[in-house]
Amino acid sequence: NNLVNILYKIFEPKFKYIGIAPGAGEKNKIWPISNFINIAKYFENKLFKIVWFLGPDEDNIKQLIKNNFPNSIYPEELINKFSSFEIVMATTKYLSCALANDSGVGHMLSTSLCPHLKLFSHHDPIKFTPRNSMIKSISSMEYGSSDIDIIPVSKVIKSIEKLI
Repeated sequence: NNLVNILYKIFEPKFKYIGIAPGAGEKNKIWPISNFINIAKYFENKLFKIVWFLGPDEDNIKQLIKNNFPNSIYPEELINKFSSFEIVMATTKYLSCALANDSGVGHMLSTSLCPHLKLFSHHDPIKFTPRNSMIKSISSMEYGSSDIDIIPVSKVIKSIEKLI
């Protein structure tokens, strides 16, 4: 309840929010940051506020994201009385949709409290995506490759719009 009360003060009901987690432990599971930036700009232009989930492995892109999205929300930086995984999971209550690679944070976002799109490279999305109509996946294998870079931005945008 304490965490939900803190988040309630951060997430204003008058706005819509898209959560983005651009990282992953395995480098070959990371969709290009430029694609995440394009997605964020697209939805920001549609008046969504962007919520970024950036772990220690994303320190190299953190400033790039903050420079491009100074008005975004970085919940793990705003709250320090709870663990990152508690913050990520509780935040889903306030998101219109979440986008993530096949990653630990991507799995944490699969709470069923918000629609969620997961991007996969070489792993089987059926094995790592809960059976739930609110959680969808796109795999590079749909395009005949294990290279996640092949997933088109336009397909991700359309998929998010369907989920929302």
